Amino acid sequence: MAQKPHHDAEEDHIITKPQEGLTIFKPRALNIVWGEDARYWRLPEPTSTTDPAELIQVSWLEVTGKTKKGEPPAAGKYEVGFKISLKPDAFGWSNCHVFLMAKVGKRGKYSWRKVSLLNKDEQQANGDSGQKIIPLEIKPNDEDRQIYFGLYEVWSGKWKGGLLIYEAYIKSL
Repeated sequence: MAQKPHHDAEEDHIITKPQEGLTIFKPRALNIVWGEDARYWRLPEPTSTTDPAELIQVSWLEVTGKTKKGEPPAAGKYEVGFKISLKPDAFGWSNCHVFLMAKVGKRGKYSWRKVSLLNKDEQQANGDSGQKIIPLEIKPNDEDRQIYFGLYEVWSGKWKGGLLIYEAYIKSL
């Protein structure tokens, strides 16, 4: 039986820091299309807490995650973001934007932001840069409070590589 080509999120790689209002998704906690195929991605070892996922090459970039079912975030404002960088030999990112998307609930409406990875001011996505984050609000009457998010570039058809994904996060504001 052949191995699946896509990496399914491993929930034991989600780090929750309630005192900081922070949930961190290490690379293995993310769903990565083509993530189990070594021609396209290099994932960190299961025991690693610091190594990034490395994009070797893909024409379809789709990296998604979601909060654990049964652990819904409280009503309030949040930001969803990715900590990423490009290797010096990265390719395929010229005139190519990625989309950061997030929503509350399976049937929620996506909020999205288009970003260029080549902009020097946007080399690393974190709460301070404000460039690769999406604000979200969970309302008190929202029944489904699970947060879904992703990083996508599936429209250009261009091959691209050299992206490093250190983590994704959801932070209470």
